[in-house]
Amino acid sequence: MTTKPRKPLLSLDDALALDREQVVNLYSRHVNSVLAQTAAPFGLLRNYVKAEGTFLWDDSGRRYYDFFNGFGCLNLGHNHPRVVGALRRALDRSLPMIHQLSPSAVMVALAHNLSALLPEDLSVSYFMNSGSEAVEAAIKMARIATGRKRFLAAHNSYHGRTLGALTLTGMEQYRAPFEPLAAGVEHVAYNDIAALRARLACGEFAALFLEPIQGQGGVRVPDPDYLPQARELCNRYGTLLVFDEVQTGFGRTGDTFAFEFSNTVPDILLTSKSFGGGVMPLSACTTSPEIWTKAYGTLKKFVLHSSTFSGNTLACVAGMAAIEALINEHVIENCREQSEYFFARLRQLKEKYPVIKEIRGRGLMIGLVFDLANWNPLGPPSRAIIDAISPKIVTAFIAARFLNDHGIIVPPSLTDEYLLRIYPPLTVRRENIDYFIAALEQVCASLGGYQNLLQKTLPKLIRYRVGAVSAAR
Repeated sequence: MTTKPRKPLLSLDDALALDREQVVNLYSRHVNSVLAQTAAPFGLLRNYVKAEGTFLWDDSGRRYYDFFNGFGCLNLGHNHPRVVGALRRALDRSLPMIHQLSPSAVMVALAHNLSALLPEDLSVSYFMNSGSEAVEAAIKMARIATGRKRFLAAHNSYHGRTLGALTLTGMEQYRAPFEPLAAGVEHVAYNDIAALRARLACGEFAALFLEPIQGQGGVRVPDPDYLPQARELCNRYGTLLVFDEVQTGFGRTGDTFAFEFSNTVPDILLTSKSFGGGVMPLSACTTSPEIWTKAYGTLKKFVLHSSTFSGNTLACVAGMAAIEALINEHVIENCREQSEYFFARLRQLKEKYPVIKEIRGRGLMIGLVFDLANWNPLGPPSRAIIDAISPKIVTAFIAARFLNDHGIIVPPSLTDEYLLRIYPPLTVRRENIDYFIAALEQVCASLGGYQNLLQKTLPKLIRYRVGAVSAAR
């Protein structure tokens, strides 16, 4: 049997020489045709060829402000020199990258450094590649440590898309196509302590999974007493409290970790995204020695959870460098300063433009909700078509205006609200915020003038979607 490929392989140089159209075509053919076909009518697709700090450049040389940051993967911005330099040093020394039968000096150093940022009880970590994997690790740890099988999570929560994590996720659009999911998970209203008390009182839940601030669910900040009361209820009923800080961790909310603003320490902490410095995939499931010992502290149990790439050298080097940058370069202090300024400027615009309905968030994790209920430039028939295709088309269109008219990358809503999530790097400068505010003011002032553009976009979108359905059949 021959190993000759059916078609010529592309080299790195070949890949870097691809233009935007070639990239989109290959993406559509080999990765995700529907995403390519849906984003194309809005002009949301680019071939980015360079990234540094707050900025990206496409193959035409145009510069873009990145206020998306991979939903918070880039707290330090793109290609932070401390992180990139550390990776180069590791590669230059030809360090062993994967070796599971002996402790790695880099991995244990990272575990030590992570524990130094956390309360004393949170000192034992297991490293993985993604936030979903960290959630899966916490599910297993909670079950084996408590002997209980059931879990409680919040409506509108997001914990990932692997099967266990998806079962905890409280967003129906992600769950429904894959049901029936794993048994034993219930959801309760977020920020509703009475509802939480009523469910936990049965004493049957191994763990309660919460995001200190819901990210994917709309940048929802709970009342100040919600997390402390959740902590007290978990203590009362023998339920472990798990905080999913995949999006909120490592300075995003103005504290090193979001749980600090409520002075509420979890039993298990989940981190990822910016943990890898925006360069390497890295996550952690961190707990106390007591809980780890209950879960895995015997010869029969200590290897019950493992992963081939857990603690690989490059990921851990990136994690160490990211922590060093966060602390030594005063990144969190900059986040607090720029956040105060950003929110003040947004509140000024809200007073001027009623189309801005609500400003949510903490630190540089910001949700901007638009009041577009009466904005109907296409009339009822076309609005019905929009709703039938996706209720998120309008925010995709607004995101396209930021991108195409102002060179600013913001993600369209993944909820049913008219919501934009604004996640600049924590190293953002005041002049970058001023540029965003000026662009936002133009978008708000021009909403009524977008009728012709949206009328032109909708037929293209319908053609793409009809073509995708036909191809699937």
